[in-house]
Amino acid sequence: QGYPYTPALGTNDPPQHTRYRKMVNRAFTVRSLTWMEPLVDEVADTLAAALPNDEVVDIMEAVTIPLPVWAIMRILGLDDKYRDDLRRWSDSSNASLGGKLTADRWIETERDVLEYQQVICRELDDRREHPRDDLLSTLVQAEPGETPLTNAELVWLVRELIVAGNETTIRALADIILNLDTMPGVWDRLRDDEQFRRGVVEEGIRLAAPVMGLWRKATCDTEIGGVMIPTDSTLFLAFSSANRDDSVFEEPDAFDPLRQNVREHLAFGHGIHVCVGAGLARIEAMSALRALADNVSALEVVDRDALRYGPSYGLRGLMGLPVRVRRR
Repeated sequence: QGYPYTPALGTNDPPQHTRYRKMVNRAFTVRSLTWMEPLVDEVADTLAAALPNDEVVDIMEAVTIPLPVWAIMRILGLDDKYRDDLRRWSDSSNASLGGKLTADRWIETERDVLEYQQVICRELDDRREHPRDDLLSTLVQAEPGETPLTNAELVWLVRELIVAGNETTIRALADIILNLDTMPGVWDRLRDDEQFRRGVVEEGIRLAAPVMGLWRKATCDTEIGGVMIPTDSTLFLAFSSANRDDSVFEEPDAFDPLRQNVREHLAFGHGIHVCVGAGLARIEAMSALRALADNVSALEVVDRDALRYGPSYGLRGLMGLPVRVRRR
């Protein structure tokens, strides 16, 4: 009843990757991001303003999850009625990246994937008949000389954009807030110093890159660290390890937003597969920190020892982050 897996952006090579990337890039131009920024700011302000004073809340459920989910929905052009569904579809898409799934959970995830495909196919068919100013409309429209993408291709391309568009920002923001807990008075500086906020975002995603790495193939025989790597060997490029390379970053395990080379990380990858949504991710993180700093004087982590990360070799992220909110 559904479409079998088709490699999209992250696991594809030219010329197919070039074809997909060209279409997706149209939705992430500087002009598009400029249009999105005030909308992201509005949602961030609403979420931050709703935080209760002197109460313990899971800041992930209150802020870091709803913000990027809303943003990717607006970019795709999906109705708000799918907000909870989108999060569920994304969770099911990532379920197999962790520990072993029970038979019942496998069935549940496949049903979610099928439901997602059916909804997105209806949306794609609608955009072909009634184009809008959104990413789904962009993806179904081919320029002169291009072959239009089929639904069989698009359901997997859009799935990758949904997962990448919310899972990574959710995890990165939570870890940034966790690291800020060790810096007294930091929320005052975040409110008043935009350049410092930028440093916090870059250092946060360097230190806790939500995407631990990606699988790649060696294109030629080579040697790394005294180990021979034959052509066509399967490799796991650990971006998270590179981001803590002590030959590049002084005291690499320290959270230092003021380090001079704070942007020289690989959290967004590199080369033709660099994250297409890196600009949006930065906007979302900056907006969240600004809105929080405008509303709170502190977010105090309640119990560090009780924090747990999800069981995934590919995606690093907290499962929850209870904090006590100190409003201004």
